[in-house]
Amino acid sequence: MTERMISIKEFADELYMSKRLQKIPLEAIIRYTINFMRIVGVPNMFFEKCEKLDIKNYRAELPCDFYMPMQVRSLGKNYTGTYRAATDTFHLSPEHRNIRELTYTIQGHIIYTSVKEDTIEIAYKAIPVDEYGFPLIPDNSSFTRALKAFIKKEHYTDEFDEGNLDIRVLQNAQQDYAFAVGACETEYQRMSLDEAEAFYNIWSNLVVRANEHVKTFANSGSKELLKVV
Repeated sequence: MTERMISIKEFADELYMSKRLQKIPLEAIIRYTINFMRIVGVPNMFFEKCEKLDIKNYRAELPCDFYMPMQVRSLGKNYTGTYRAATDTFHLSPEHRNIRELTYTIQGHIIYTSVKEDTIEIAYKAIPVDEYGFPLIPDNSSFTRALKAFIKKEHYTDEFDEGNLDIRVLQNAQQDYAFAVGACETEYQRMSLDEAEAFYNIWSNLVVRANEHVKTFANSGSKELLKVV
């Protein structure tokens, strides 16, 4: 789903219209927003980006907006092809052995590879931010309603724990969030006509395409054509 994005500051201005929520600092709203996006985890909430990284001593630091990997490929002179996720138990061992196959694993904010030096390109899901580093969120009523309900629920929980809120108010916020987040997930699971066409082509293939990973899945959504002999 492709849609307009708005700054978290614009969303905060709307949130502050509620008197009970005016005491929440912007930093807390940003933290709640990132947590909400990670909890819901709907891929269409994130940007798809590509970044070149230089591997030195088997590792490189990931981009600051990194959320989760999609695929990694080599762009160096000494290696060609795509990396796969590592299954080697000793992949991170200091007693590293030369491994012919290109593999990687991610821990924290570092990517570790099976080769000592290389230039790689990583395709990944990114948390969208504006030019000032503030998160961008979809300008979508289902999303903003669910996010507001999540922040309200979290804030009301803290207020209740401190003895400043009636239990009925908290329960109402929890119920509102349960309905809102369900509607949000449903909204972001819908496919456009073009996405549905690619999905249909993938699952209607008669011949299994065993080498799509190496080809970076570039043709996985294309229609299968069979020659009649």
